[in-house]
Amino acid sequence: ALLGEFTLTRDALPVGELFDIYDVDNPGHFFGAYRVTSRLRLIFTRGTMTGRDDFDVLKNSVTRRVFTLQ
Repeated sequence: ALLGEFTLTRDALPVGELFDIYDVDNPGHFFGAYRVTSRLRLIFTRGTMTGRDDFDVLKNSVTRRVFTLQ
């Protein structure tokens, strides 16, 4: 079994903040903007197996999840 734990701090997941998107090759070309949401999608890969889980994190609380990749 693989076990792990990670922490996403406010600076890593600035929920509610708005960011502009520009073309990497042409920085003057504005694509649009996006707002960071509290919805996360984790994708797990082990060998040829892949799994994912989508969930919301809540402000000022610890979110605990158990993931099984079969």
